[in-house]
Amino acid sequence: MFDQLAIPYCVGGSFSSSIYGEVRATRDVDIIAGIEGHHVPSLHAAMAASFFIQIEDILDAVLRAPTLQETPRERATFSLLHRTTFFKADIFVSSGRPFDQSQFQRRVAIEIAPGEPIAVASAEDTILAKLEWYRIGNEISDRQWRDLRAVLTVQTATLDYAYLRTWATRLGVRDLLDRAMSDQPPPEATPTQQSLL
Repeated sequence: MFDQLAIPYCVGGSFSSSIYGEVRATRDVDIIAGIEGHHVPSLHAAMAASFFIQIEDILDAVLRAPTLQETPRERATFSLLHRTTFFKADIFVSSGRPFDQSQFQRRVAIEIAPGEPIAVASAEDTILAKLEWYRIGNEISDRQWRDLRAVLTVQTATLDYAYLRTWATRLGVRDLLDRAMSDQPPPEATPTQQSLL
């Protein structure tokens, strides 16, 4: 549906890390999309027959996204719930930040079913996004760390390390990338963080 409306997008999260690293079950899919105001009516019309979605949720996320370019801890999102399978998609509306644009430029077409390609974040961008989410989540998510380590391990011979280091520095996660690449365990959770688990 995004391709038909010329909306740049890519699938990320656990879906993409399962493609590049260790397969694990997931109950939803994360999609980053460059949705703009003029896309909203057509996008809602295309989705409403198959998904539970309110046009107000899309509008709210689209209007909020540009205000969050400098605050990566907050994301403009809305969710879709498939009417028959109840499979959930979390749509993260791009704020236009440079990393979002880079992900769109480097996305990879992967065929999940014959004749049905989808755009998936590159292995490098999957690692970087997981590092960013790990940092945003106060560095306590074992799942995020395992996912990104699995991608690093499985894709080690094909990764663009210069790209990884450059963007990790720009995103403020270079220390975490260095730790992950040196095969060190994730930083220990503080007692306060452990009590939240």
